[in-house]
Amino acid sequence: MAHRKTKPALGFFGSFLLCGWGAYRLLTESFDSYTWLIPALFAVTGGIGIAANAIHFFRNRSYESHGK
Repeated sequence: MAHRKTKPALGFFGSFLLCGWGAYRLLTESFDSYTWLIPALFAVTGGIGIAANAIHFFRNRSYESHGK
């Protein structure tokens, strides 16, 4: 079952990139205008995606190791 391992791993990587880009833009931008809203949104949603995909990946891994 390659899809059970591949999809969460790709989702984790994509979420990590999204969160990293949002955090980078937040750290390098001045807060004079509302341009911080989109990077903050990307950082938060990327963090949620990282957590969700990590939980999904490790649950599937433990499920397959028990042979169910």
